[in-house]
Formats: sequence, C-alpha cells, structure tokens
Amino acid sequence: MLAFEWRNEPEGIKKVAKSLLKKHSESLRLYNAYALIEWARGNKAVASDVFAATLNMSSSMSTEKQTDDILLWRSWTWCCLEDGDRETALKQILCTPNGIPNSSLDISPAAIIRARNHLVSRREYLLGSNSITTAILYAELVALLAYLTTTCQDQLQSKAQGDITAYLTEMTTFSDVLASRDLDKSDYHEAHLQSSARLFFTHAQNGPFRPSLLRSTITNYLSYFPSNAIFLSLFEWNESRFRIENRVRTFFNVQTKLVLSQHIFRICHELRYGTIYSVRASFEHAVHVTSEARANAGIWKSYILFTAKHFKVKTREVWYRALRACPWVKELYLVGFEVLDEELDMHELIQTWRVLGEKGLRVHVDLEDIFDEIK
Repeated sequence: MLAFEWRNEPEGIKKVAKSLLKKHSESLRLYNAYALIEWARGNKAVASDVFAATLNMSSSMSTEKQTDDILLWRSWTWCCLEDGDRETALKQILCTPNGIPNSSLDISPAAIIRARNHLVSRREYLLGSNSITTAILYAELVALLAYLTTTCQDQLQSKAQGDITAYLTEMTTFSDVLASRDLDKSDYHEAHLQSSARLFFTHAQNGPFRPSLLRSTITNYLSYFPSNAIFLSLFEWNESRFRIENRVRTFFNVQTKLVLSQHIFRICHELRYGTIYSVRASFEHAVHVTSEARANAGIWKSYILFTAKHFKVKTREVWYRALRACPWVKELYLVGFEVLDEELDMHELIQTWRVLGEKGLRVHVDLEDIFDEIK
C-alpha cells in the first residue's frame, strides 16, 4: 500500500505512512520503506533519523522481531554509498555487531575485523537454518565491507570508489555456495546477483572501470537469468559505447527462444540504437507464429503504430494480422480505425464493426440502420 501511494499520490505519502506505522508499530520493513521514500524525496536527514530511531527501537525487540533489522542496515548503507558518502556507509556496516547506530564510531582494523566476523557468522547461521533471504542480505554487506575497506591493486580507482575485485570475489564465493545447494537458478540467487549489478553500476558512475570486466560479469549473470531486465539494461548501458560489434543484438540472436520480456527489451533496444529496419525485424520476430509474444496486444499495437509511421503501405497488413492474433482486444480494432481512417473503404469499416459485435466487445452504439442507408 505504501509503495502504491508513493507512486500515485506522493504528496500525501507522509500522512499515509504515519497511519500505517500507527497500526503496525513494530514492522521494521514498513519503517525501512518509509525511510527510503523520504531519502528519495530528498529529505535525507529525516530518512537518517527514521533509520536510526528504528534500529534503536529494534534493539529492545524480541530476537524473532529483530530479524529484519539487517534490512535497515543494508538500506542505510546503500543510501550513503549511492550518495557518495563512503565513510558513513562504512560506519553503518561497522555498527552492525552492536546493533545500534553510532556516527562517532572510529574506523579501525579491529572494528572492521569484528564487523566481518559478525556478518559472516550470521550469514552462515542463517544459511544453516535455511533462512536464505536474510542470509543474502548479510552476504551483501560482507561484500560491501570488502569493497569499502580494500585498496584495489590491479585497477585504477578514484576516491569515490572501492575495490570492485574484492567485492566480486565475495559475491562469487556466496554464489558458489548457493550453487552447491542447487539454488543457482533460484530467485535467491537472482536477488543476490542483482545487488552485485547495482554496485557495479554505482562503481562505474563514480570513476574509471574496465568495460571488459563489467561485460564478463553481466554475461555470466545472464547465463543464469537471460530475461532479467536489470542485467539486460546494464549490459546494454555498457555496450552502448561499442555499437560496431553490437553485442546486445548478438546476445538475442543466439537465444534459442525469447520470452515476452526479452522481446520487449529487444524492440526497445533497436528503437534506441538500431534502424527502422532492425526495429521492424524485432517486431516480426516477436509476433512470429512460434513466438510466446504473438498473443501480446501491447506489442501488436506498438507494431501497428510504428508501421503507420515508417512503413505506411504495410500498416493494413499488420493490422489484420494483429486482429487475427488477438481478436478479443477491442483496442486493436480501434487503433486501426485511427491510423487507417483514409485507407479503409466503407465495406471494410462495416465488416470490422460487425466483427466487434460478434466478439462481444461492448459496441454501445447500433449503427446497422446507418449502414443500411449507406448501402
């Protein structure tokens, strides 16, 4: 509900959040969501106060209810890290053993070792108890700790960056653990790798990075989850500067069968970087008789509008194909009337109108008398 209100009525989000928090005063996830919303609104001091107050409150809760406090530590760390405040981000991780925020905490080797031991032990305990979702959050903080406390030896590194190699080493180690449990294609593993993609993008925006390392990393992730939009977007972003080879197009061409989300991404990619002919080819691939996207009305509508703009003479053919593929979608009939108004003769309009009625697509106006007069 909070996410829905934030998306649709952002001005009243504070009132809604207070109402929900009053009813669910011990929901750490709800406090976490509210803090993230305030941070996104630019109220970073308010968000930090919410994070701190909630974590202080959670320290007096039962052990069972404290389980979600790691989510708050993780969110606060990411907020600081993406804001360019590496020191504060590191302090949040170093505070996790005590469970209480401390902005004056000294960053020392002893504090780093203590935090790492705590995070690793909690990660292993949660794995052993099959609480994998929470274990992933601890694994992520272990990797972020390595990123923020290690100096990169083999790559250029700005002051705003950490050691991406150390980070990837930690993430890969945990990925191997999940794979050993036959979870390499699971939602758990996908969520774990998504956090890695997030850090890699943040790292790349803050200074120098090796495109080849990003490419190999994301290609590996795509081998597990080829339809993940986050991985595809990051892959496209990295390859956008190397358009000659067009590895994104090659990636889709070698896939045996694309799912709906991949078809949509492929079309959008060609719209951004391709030609009108490559876009048309992507649409054709999506609506092919063997494609999973053939019955998707949204793709057909987009194809009709695209054809009307760039291949006018082909619009009628594409429209009729769309109606045969999705005869139950009223909007496809209407978009044809709109873009083919001058090209359809009266007989075609009448026949199409009658098909609408036969399909039960709620034709509210009876035009049969008018049709008889026209005849």
